[in-house]
Amino acid sequence: MKLLLDTHAFIWWDSEPSKLSPQAFTLCQDQANTIFISVVSVWEMQIKFQLGKLKLKLPLATLIESQQQTNGIEVLPITLMHVLELDNLPMYHKDPFDRLLIAQSRRSYTMKEWYEQDEFWQAFSEMMFPEKVWENAVNEVDGIIALTNLPQNSSVLDLACGPGRHCISFARRGFSVTGVDRTAFYLDQAKKRAEDENLNVEWIHEDMRRFCRPDAFDLAINMLTAFGYFQDPSDDVVVAKNLYRSLKHGGKLVMDIMGKEVLARIFRANDWQEYPDGTIMLQERKINPGWDWIENRWIVIKGSERKDFSLSHRIYSAVELSQLLLIAGFSSVQTYGDAAGSPYDNNAKRLVMVAQKDSS
Repeated sequence: MKLLLDTHAFIWWDSEPSKLSPQAFTLCQDQANTIFISVVSVWEMQIKFQLGKLKLKLPLATLIESQQQTNGIEVLPITLMHVLELDNLPMYHKDPFDRLLIAQSRRSYTMKEWYEQDEFWQAFSEMMFPEKVWENAVNEVDGIIALTNLPQNSSVLDLACGPGRHCISFARRGFSVTGVDRTAFYLDQAKKRAEDENLNVEWIHEDMRRFCRPDAFDLAINMLTAFGYFQDPSDDVVVAKNLYRSLKHGGKLVMDIMGKEVLARIFRANDWQEYPDGTIMLQERKINPGWDWIENRWIVIKGSERKDFSLSHRIYSAVELSQLLLIAGFSSVQTYGDAAGSPYDNNAKRLVMVAQKDSS
Protein backbone atom coordinates (compact mmCIF):
# COMPACT_ATOMS: atom_id res chain seq x y z
CA MET A 1 0.00 0.00 0.00
CA LYS A 2 1.11 3.58 -0.68
CA LEU A 3 0.44 6.15 2.07
CA LEU A 4 0.42 9.94 1.68
CA LEU A 5 0.99 11.63 5.04
CA ASP A 6 -0.35 15.10 5.66
CA THR A 7 1.79 17.67 7.48
CA HIS A 8 0.75 16.78 11.04
CA ALA A 9 0.96 13.04 10.41
CA PHE A 10 4.49 13.45 9.09
CA ILE A 11 5.58 15.52 12.11
CA TRP A 12 3.99 13.05 14.52
CA TRP A 13 5.51 10.05 12.74
CA ASP A 14 8.92 11.69 13.05
CA SER A 15 8.81 12.96 16.63
CA GLU A 16 5.63 11.82 18.45
CA PRO A 17 4.31 8.63 16.82
CA SER A 18 2.09 8.00 19.86
CA LYS A 19 -0.17 10.83 18.58
CA LEU A 20 -1.03 8.79 15.49
CA SER A 21 -4.12 6.62 15.60
CA PRO A 22 -3.39 2.91 16.19
CA GLN A 23 -4.36 2.14 12.59
CA ALA A 24 -2.16 4.89 11.15
CA PHE A 25 0.76 3.84 13.35
CA THR A 26 0.44 0.21 12.22
CA LEU A 27 0.26 1.20 8.56
CA CYS A 28 3.33 3.43 8.84
CA GLN A 29 5.28 0.69 10.63
CA ASP A 30 4.48 -1.92 8.00
CA GLN A 31 7.57 -2.13 5.78
CA ALA A 32 5.44 -3.46 2.93
CA ASN A 33 3.90 0.01 2.64
CA THR A 34 5.53 2.99 0.92
CA ILE A 35 5.19 6.33 2.74
CA PHE A 36 5.04 9.59 0.82
CA ILE A 37 5.29 13.21 1.91
CA SER A 38 4.14 15.78 -0.60
CA VAL A 39 6.06 18.87 -1.63
CA VAL A 40 2.84 20.59 -0.52
CA SER A 41 3.53 19.58 3.10
CA VAL A 42 7.19 20.56 2.82
CA TRP A 43 6.07 23.97 1.58
CA GLU A 44 3.56 24.32 4.43
CA MET A 45 6.16 23.38 7.07
CA GLN A 46 8.68 25.83 5.63
CA ILE A 47 6.14 28.69 5.75
CA LYS A 48 5.03 27.89 9.30
CA PHE A 49 8.64 27.52 10.47
CA GLN A 50 9.56 30.93 9.02
CA LEU A 51 6.51 32.49 10.70
CA GLY A 52 7.45 30.98 14.05
CA LYS A 53 4.32 28.77 14.13
CA LEU A 54 6.22 25.49 13.91
CA LYS A 55 9.18 24.24 15.94
CA LEU A 56 11.39 21.55 14.46
CA LYS A 57 14.11 19.60 16.24
CA LEU A 58 16.17 19.56 13.02
CA PRO A 59 16.44 21.83 9.97
CA LEU A 60 13.67 20.91 7.54
CA ALA A 61 16.02 19.59 4.84
CA THR A 62 17.83 17.43 7.40
CA LEU A 63 14.54 16.17 8.81
CA ILE A 64 13.29 15.02 5.42
CA GLU A 65 16.62 13.47 4.50
CA SER A 66 16.66 11.61 7.82
CA GLN A 67 13.17 10.23 7.18
CA GLN A 68 14.16 9.18 3.66
CA GLN A 69 17.13 7.25 5.01
CA THR A 70 15.46 5.83 8.14
CA ASN A 71 11.94 5.04 6.97
CA GLY A 72 12.28 5.15 3.19
CA ILE A 73 9.85 8.06 2.88
CA GLU A 74 9.52 9.30 -0.70
CA VAL A 75 8.80 12.87 -1.77
CA LEU A 76 5.75 13.33 -4.03
CA PRO A 77 6.16 16.25 -6.49
CA ILE A 78 3.36 18.59 -7.57
CA THR A 79 2.32 18.27 -11.21
CA LEU A 80 0.08 20.39 -13.39
CA MET A 81 -2.58 17.66 -13.34
CA HIS A 82 -2.64 17.74 -9.52
CA VAL A 83 -3.42 21.46 -9.62
CA LEU A 84 -6.06 21.07 -12.33
CA GLU A 85 -7.74 18.34 -10.27
CA LEU A 86 -8.74 21.07 -7.77
CA ASP A 87 -11.56 21.97 -10.18
CA ASN A 88 -13.17 18.61 -9.40
CA LEU A 89 -13.13 19.02 -5.60
CA PRO A 90 -16.20 20.34 -3.77
CA MET A 91 -15.57 23.27 -1.42
CA TYR A 92 -16.16 21.29 1.77
CA HIS A 93 -12.68 22.16 2.99
CA LYS A 94 -11.00 25.44 2.08
CA ASP A 95 -7.48 24.96 3.45
CA PRO A 96 -5.33 25.26 0.26
CA PHE A 97 -2.68 22.81 1.46
CA ASP A 98 -5.18 20.11 2.39
CA ARG A 99 -7.11 20.59 -0.85
CA LEU A 100 -3.97 20.11 -2.91
CA LEU A 101 -3.07 16.99 -0.92
CA ILE A 102 -6.52 15.56 -1.67
CA ALA A 103 -6.14 16.45 -5.34
CA GLN A 104 -2.76 14.72 -5.47
CA SER A 105 -4.19 11.58 -3.94
CA ARG A 106 -7.18 11.56 -6.32
CA ARG A 107 -5.17 12.34 -9.43
CA SER A 108 -2.48 9.79 -8.62
CA TYR A 109 -5.03 7.00 -8.32
CA THR A 110 -3.99 6.07 -4.78
CA MET A 111 -0.43 7.03 -5.53
CA LYS A 112 -0.10 5.00 -8.70
CA GLU A 113 1.53 6.76 -11.62
CA TRP A 114 -0.21 6.27 -14.95
CA TYR A 115 2.39 3.80 -16.20
CA GLU A 116 1.81 1.65 -13.09
CA GLN A 117 -1.89 1.22 -13.87
CA ASP A 118 -2.46 -2.13 -15.57
CA GLU A 119 -6.00 -1.00 -16.33
CA PHE A 120 -4.59 1.73 -18.58
CA TRP A 121 -2.44 -0.67 -20.62
CA GLN A 122 -5.31 -3.14 -20.97
CA ALA A 123 -7.83 -0.48 -21.98
CA PHE A 124 -5.68 0.83 -24.83
CA SER A 125 -3.86 -2.34 -25.84
CA GLU A 126 -5.76 -2.97 -29.08
CA MET A 127 -5.48 0.69 -30.08
CA MET A 128 -1.76 0.98 -29.42
CA PHE A 129 -0.88 -2.42 -30.89
CA PRO A 130 -3.20 -3.23 -33.81
CA GLU A 131 -2.09 -5.82 -36.37
CA LYS A 132 -0.60 -3.09 -38.57
CA VAL A 133 1.79 -2.12 -35.77
CA TRP A 134 2.87 -5.77 -35.47
CA GLU A 135 3.53 -5.83 -39.21
CA ASN A 136 5.56 -2.61 -38.96
CA ALA A 137 7.76 -4.23 -36.30
CA VAL A 138 9.10 -6.64 -38.91
CA ASN A 139 10.37 -3.77 -41.07
CA GLU A 140 11.65 -1.92 -38.01
CA VAL A 141 13.72 -4.93 -36.97
CA ASP A 142 15.14 -5.15 -40.51
CA GLY A 143 16.14 -1.50 -40.19
CA ILE A 144 17.66 -1.94 -36.74
CA ILE A 145 19.77 -4.88 -37.91
CA ALA A 146 21.03 -2.83 -40.85
CA LEU A 147 21.66 0.33 -38.79
CA THR A 148 23.70 -1.54 -36.20
CA ASN A 149 25.34 -4.16 -38.47
CA LEU A 150 24.11 -6.74 -35.98
CA PRO A 151 25.79 -10.15 -36.46
CA GLN A 152 23.73 -13.33 -36.52
CA ASN A 153 23.25 -15.10 -33.15
CA SER A 154 23.67 -11.82 -31.24
CA SER A 155 21.94 -11.29 -27.90
CA VAL A 156 19.18 -8.67 -27.88
CA LEU A 157 17.51 -6.82 -24.97
CA ASP A 158 14.14 -5.14 -25.51
CA LEU A 159 13.61 -2.86 -22.50
CA ALA A 160 9.91 -1.96 -22.13
CA CYS A 161 9.01 -4.64 -24.65
CA GLY A 162 5.23 -4.36 -24.24
CA PRO A 163 3.45 -7.30 -25.87
CA GLY A 164 6.71 -8.35 -27.55
CA ARG A 165 6.42 -7.07 -31.12
CA HIS A 166 10.14 -6.66 -31.69
CA CYS A 167 11.15 -9.57 -29.46
CA ILE A 168 9.09 -11.97 -31.58
CA SER A 169 10.54 -10.59 -34.80
CA PHE A 170 14.14 -10.86 -33.55
CA ALA A 171 13.52 -14.38 -32.24
CA ARG A 172 12.18 -15.49 -35.65
CA ARG A 173 15.55 -14.52 -37.08
CA GLY A 174 17.42 -16.70 -34.60
CA PHE A 175 18.65 -14.03 -32.17
CA SER A 176 18.84 -14.67 -28.42
CA VAL A 177 16.17 -12.34 -27.05
CA THR A 178 15.25 -10.99 -23.61
CA GLY A 179 12.11 -8.88 -23.20
CA VAL A 180 11.59 -6.77 -20.07
CA ASP A 181 8.38 -4.99 -19.10
CA ARG A 182 6.58 -3.95 -15.90
CA THR A 183 3.11 -4.84 -17.20
CA ALA A 184 2.26 -8.49 -16.53
CA PHE A 185 -0.72 -8.28 -18.91
CA TYR A 186 1.60 -7.55 -21.85
CA LEU A 187 4.11 -10.20 -20.85
CA ASP A 188 1.32 -12.81 -20.75
CA GLN A 189 0.35 -11.82 -24.30
CA ALA A 190 3.98 -11.95 -25.41
CA LYS A 191 4.56 -15.39 -23.89
CA LYS A 192 1.52 -16.80 -25.67
CA ARG A 193 2.62 -15.43 -29.05
CA ALA A 194 6.12 -16.86 -28.58
CA GLU A 195 4.75 -20.25 -27.51
CA ASP A 196 2.35 -20.34 -30.48
CA GLU A 197 5.34 -19.95 -32.80
CA ASN A 198 7.61 -22.21 -30.73
CA LEU A 199 10.04 -19.34 -30.16
CA ASN A 200 12.43 -19.21 -27.23
CA VAL A 201 12.33 -15.76 -25.61
CA GLU A 202 13.25 -14.83 -22.04
CA TRP A 203 10.50 -12.67 -20.51
CA ILE A 204 11.22 -10.65 -17.37
CA HIS A 205 8.69 -8.73 -15.27
CA GLU A 206 10.60 -5.68 -13.98
CA ASP A 207 10.69 -1.90 -13.84
CA MET A 208 13.16 -0.39 -16.32
CA ARG A 209 14.78 1.57 -13.50
CA ARG A 210 15.75 -1.67 -11.79
CA PHE A 211 16.65 -4.03 -14.62
CA CYS A 212 20.36 -4.26 -15.32
CA ARG A 213 22.37 -7.28 -16.49
CA PRO A 214 25.99 -6.13 -16.85
CA ASP A 215 27.86 -6.86 -20.09
CA ALA A 216 25.19 -9.28 -21.33
CA PHE A 217 23.81 -8.00 -24.65
CA ASP A 218 25.10 -7.08 -28.10
CA LEU A 219 22.07 -4.88 -28.77
CA ALA A 220 19.51 -3.10 -26.61
CA ILE A 221 16.36 -1.45 -27.94
CA ASN A 222 13.78 0.86 -26.40
CA MET A 223 10.93 1.56 -28.81
CA LEU A 224 7.70 3.54 -29.26
CA THR A 225 8.51 6.35 -26.80
CA ALA A 226 8.90 3.97 -23.86
CA PHE A 227 11.24 6.50 -22.23
CA GLY A 228 10.81 9.67 -20.19
CA TYR A 229 7.86 8.51 -18.10
CA PHE A 230 9.24 9.59 -14.74
CA GLN A 231 8.77 12.94 -12.97
CA ASP A 232 12.35 12.94 -11.73
CA PRO A 233 14.68 13.43 -14.74
CA SER A 234 17.44 11.58 -12.88
CA ASP A 235 15.35 8.42 -13.34
CA ASP A 236 15.83 8.77 -17.10
CA VAL A 237 19.57 8.84 -16.53
CA VAL A 238 19.25 5.71 -14.37
CA VAL A 239 17.46 3.91 -17.22
CA ALA A 240 20.06 5.05 -19.76
CA LYS A 241 22.87 3.86 -17.49
CA ASN A 242 21.12 0.51 -17.01
CA LEU A 243 21.02 0.12 -20.79
CA TYR A 244 24.67 1.11 -21.07
CA ARG A 245 25.80 -1.32 -18.36
CA SER A 246 23.73 -4.15 -19.80
CA LEU A 247 25.55 -3.94 -23.13
CA LYS A 248 28.77 -5.74 -23.93
CA HIS A 249 31.72 -3.58 -24.95
CA GLY A 250 31.06 -2.45 -28.50
CA GLY A 251 27.33 -3.10 -28.07
CA LYS A 252 24.73 -0.68 -29.39
CA LEU A 253 21.48 0.87 -28.20
CA VAL A 254 18.62 1.80 -30.53
CA MET A 255 16.07 4.16 -29.01
CA ASP A 256 12.90 5.28 -30.79
CA ILE A 257 10.81 8.19 -29.47
CA MET A 258 8.58 11.00 -30.69
CA GLY A 259 11.19 13.76 -30.91
CA LYS A 260 10.44 17.26 -29.72
CA GLU A 261 11.13 18.69 -33.17
CA VAL A 262 8.68 16.27 -34.83
CA LEU A 263 6.04 16.87 -32.17
CA ALA A 264 6.29 20.65 -32.61
CA ARG A 265 5.67 20.24 -36.34
CA ILE A 266 2.64 17.93 -36.09
CA PHE A 267 1.17 18.98 -32.73
CA ARG A 268 -2.61 18.98 -32.32
CA ALA A 269 -4.21 19.87 -29.01
CA ASN A 270 -7.26 17.70 -29.70
CA ASP A 271 -7.73 14.59 -31.78
CA TRP A 272 -10.14 11.69 -32.17
CA GLN A 273 -10.39 8.38 -34.01
CA GLU A 274 -13.15 5.86 -34.64
CA TYR A 275 -12.26 2.17 -34.88
CA PRO A 276 -14.00 -0.53 -36.99
CA ASP A 277 -15.89 -1.91 -33.97
CA GLY A 278 -17.37 1.53 -33.26
CA THR A 279 -14.99 2.38 -30.42
CA ILE A 280 -14.13 6.09 -30.28
CA MET A 281 -10.87 7.39 -28.83
CA LEU A 282 -10.49 11.06 -27.89
CA GLN A 283 -7.13 12.64 -27.09
CA GLU A 284 -6.31 15.97 -25.45
CA ARG A 285 -2.72 17.20 -25.30
CA LYS A 286 -1.04 20.07 -23.50
CA ILE A 287 2.63 21.04 -23.64
CA ASN A 288 4.11 22.46 -20.47
CA PRO A 289 5.90 25.83 -20.65
CA GLY A 290 9.49 25.19 -21.67
CA TRP A 291 8.54 22.28 -23.92
CA ASP A 292 9.97 19.64 -21.61
CA TRP A 293 6.78 17.75 -20.66
CA ILE A 294 3.51 16.76 -22.34
CA GLU A 295 0.24 16.09 -20.51
CA ASN A 296 -2.24 13.81 -22.26
CA ARG A 297 -5.81 12.80 -21.59
CA TRP A 298 -7.09 9.70 -23.38
CA ILE A 299 -10.80 8.87 -23.40
CA VAL A 300 -12.15 5.68 -24.92
CA ILE A 301 -15.89 5.23 -25.51
CA LYS A 302 -17.22 1.81 -26.42
CA GLY A 303 -21.01 1.59 -26.44
CA SER A 304 -22.18 2.84 -23.05
CA GLU A 305 -18.80 2.28 -21.45
CA ARG A 306 -16.36 5.15 -21.04
CA LYS A 307 -12.80 5.09 -19.69
CA ASP A 308 -10.74 8.18 -18.98
CA PHE A 309 -7.00 8.24 -18.28
CA SER A 310 -4.30 10.87 -17.90
CA LEU A 311 -0.70 10.22 -18.89
CA SER A 312 2.34 12.38 -19.21
CA HIS A 313 6.00 12.10 -20.10
CA ARG A 314 9.13 14.09 -20.78
CA ILE A 315 9.87 15.12 -24.36
CA TYR A 316 13.38 15.24 -25.74
CA SER A 317 14.99 16.98 -28.66
CA ALA A 318 17.73 15.22 -30.61
CA VAL A 319 20.41 17.26 -28.86
CA GLU A 320 18.94 16.69 -25.38
CA LEU A 321 18.62 12.92 -25.80
CA SER A 322 22.07 12.68 -27.34
CA GLN A 323 23.58 14.54 -24.38
CA LEU A 324 21.76 12.29 -21.91
CA LEU A 325 23.10 9.15 -23.59
CA LEU A 326 26.63 10.52 -23.57
CA ILE A 327 26.28 11.34 -19.86
CA ALA A 328 25.16 7.73 -19.32
CA GLY A 329 28.51 6.57 -20.73
CA PHE A 330 27.97 5.92 -24.43
CA SER A 331 30.96 6.87 -26.55
CA SER A 332 29.05 7.89 -29.69
CA VAL A 333 25.49 8.72 -30.71
CA GLN A 334 23.97 8.91 -34.20
CA THR A 335 20.58 10.43 -35.00
CA TYR A 336 18.02 9.25 -37.57
CA GLY A 337 14.44 10.01 -38.58
CA ASP A 338 13.22 6.41 -38.50
CA ALA A 339 14.46 2.84 -38.04
CA ALA A 340 15.29 2.66 -41.76
CA GLY A 341 18.03 5.27 -41.28
CA SER A 342 16.36 8.30 -42.87
CA PRO A 343 17.83 11.67 -41.87
CA TYR A 344 16.42 13.49 -38.86
CA ASP A 345 15.23 16.55 -40.72
CA ASN A 346 12.01 18.49 -41.29
CA ASN A 347 10.43 15.37 -42.82
CA ALA A 348 11.32 12.99 -39.99
CA LYS A 349 8.51 10.92 -38.48
CA ARG A 350 10.39 9.71 -35.39
CA LEU A 351 13.59 10.36 -33.48
CA VAL A 352 15.80 7.27 -33.57
CA MET A 353 19.11 7.24 -31.72
CA VAL A 354 21.89 4.68 -32.20
CA ALA A 355 24.36 4.87 -29.32
CA GLN A 356 27.46 2.71 -28.95
CA LYS A 357 29.31 1.51 -25.87
CA ASP A 358 33.09 1.80 -26.10
CA SER A 359 34.68 -1.34 -27.49
CA SER A 360 37.20 -1.62 -24.66
